[in-house]
This record gives sequence, C-alpha cells and structure tokens, in this order.
Amino acid sequence: MRCRCKDCLLRLCDDRLMRVRIATRVGPRAAGAGSVARAVGALVAFAVLTVLVATQWAPLARLDMDVSAWARRVGLAHPVWVEGWRVVTHMGDTLPLLVLAGVAVVLLVASLRPIDAAAIVVVAGAAQLIALAVRLPLARPRPVDPFTPVHSYAYPSGHTLHAMLAVLLAVYFLRDHPQRRAVAWLLGSIAVLIGVSRVMLLAHWPTDVLGGWLLAFGVAPLVLAGADRLKRAGVTATGAARSVASSSTRRAAGRAGTAGGDPPLAAGGDPPPSEGGGPPLTARGDEPRMSSPPPPSPEAPHSPPAPDPPTR
Repeated sequence: MRCRCKDCLLRLCDDRLMRVRIATRVGPRAAGAGSVARAVGALVAFAVLTVLVATQWAPLARLDMDVSAWARRVGLAHPVWVEGWRVVTHMGDTLPLLVLAGVAVVLLVASLRPIDAAAIVVVAGAAQLIALAVRLPLARPRPVDPFTPVHSYAYPSGHTLHAMLAVLLAVYFLRDHPQRRAVAWLLGSIAVLIGVSRVMLLAHWPTDVLGGWLLAFGVAPLVLAGADRLKRAGVTATGAARSVASSSTRRAAGRAGTAGGDPPLAAGGDPPPSEGGGPPLTARGDEPRMSSPPPPSPEAPHSPPAPDPPTR
C-alpha cells in the first residue's frame, strides 16, 4: 500500500516536476539530434546516387530506361492521363513557390522572428547552390520527346526539390498546429505527386526525382535544426530587447539607491515624515529628529509678560 503522508506526497510531486523539467530540456535536443542524423544520412545517400548516375551504373540506367519507356506508352495511349499530370506538375513551378517564400519571409520579419525568416532564405539558397553545383558539371540529358516543355539538365529534378523544400518548411512552421499530422500527410502527398508527374511527363528520369527528394531531406532539416539551436540560445529580436531593457532597469535602480539604503529626501532637503505621523526620520532612518521651533514673526513685536495680580 502506497504511503499517503504529507512528506511522501510532496516528495512524489517534486519527482514528477523534475521529470517534466528534464523532458522539457532534453526532448527538443534529442529530437534535433535525430533530425540531424537523418539529414546527414540523406546527404550521404544523395552523394552515392550522384556517383552512380555520373558513372552510368548499368542496373540504375536500365531502371531509368524501363520506367520512362512505360510512361511513354501509357501517355501515348491515354492523352487525358497526360493532361492530368500536367496540372499536377504546375503545382511545383518555381514562380509560385518563390512568391510564397517571399510572403512568408515578410510575415516572419514583421512578427519579430528573424531567425525563422533567415532559415527560409538559407534553406532555399543552399539547396539551389548544391543542385547547380551538381547539375552543371554532370550535364545529364533528359528523356527525349517529353510531354511538357523542359530546359536545362536533368539531375537533380528542380520541381521535385523545390516542392519538397516547401513542404518541409510548411510542416516545420505548422508543427504546433493541432492537425499537424494531417497537414504533413497532405502536403507530403502533393510533393510526392509532383515528383511522379515529372517522370510520367518524361521531363526527368526516376533517379532525377529521387535525387531531388534526398537533397531536400538533407538540406532543410540541417538548417532548421541550426535555427532551433539559435532560438534555444535566446538569439531573437524580442529576447535581445528584453535583455537590454532589464539591464537598463537594473542600472537605473542601482543609481537610484544609496550605499546605506537611505530613503530619498523630500523637497527642501528634509527627510520624509515617518509612517505613524511622528517626527521625521534622520538620514540614517533609525532615530527621530526633533523639529526646531519656528522663528518669531518680524511684524509682531515682543511684549513683556503681564504682572501678576496682587494678593490679599
């Protein structure tokens, strides 16, 4: 039978409070470490896939050719199928995503969240630089006769990369939403469909799409984990303003107080009266000071005292 005395209940409450505090402090750090580990794994997989694509590894090249040939047969046999995938692929166009990113940055800056705004810029910029650094030297050609206009080289897929980055950022900023799981599944499904549409429209090889997904899952979590670490360290606009205001208040209070804790003097240099209506306190605040009698008025001359009446 569990003891229910007062001391035991207080000890149990203290233990539970300590567990909550430890979970509050360790939980975000453990989650951040897990996301960083997954991001590093995605970047390693992207590097391995890039090497296999550059060397034209035979099993991977055969898979690309077979999937693209099947997509061509289905598209030629069903034109409506192609039109549907065209609608899906336009959801990942660069211009709409750039507009959404710009609006998000402006709103975050206006809300005094500069770290979150900078995270969007860094995620988009870093992913684009890595993609260009791989795409231009590799110069992989796209499938011939695609069902949609294309430009530039194939690997990695730009539509796939941008769409997945947008979804990861949206899920990150909506992580406190009550329906965050449903939102994550919905947006993730849209990003996957955009990637599939690039293959079905013969705009990319399957490995191009896979490379875009891996690059997005590698860059975004790393940058966002760094942003979380900065926010935990208190590097925010509001935190800096509060620290400056608190330090200013402490300095002003230090200048206002005296060395011995004396109360401030009233007008004319006299100390304030005591609370009980007695004589005013001295500068030390511990002994009463007797007030001096008022000086005689110059208009009223001093008259001698009246003589005592005669006694009988």
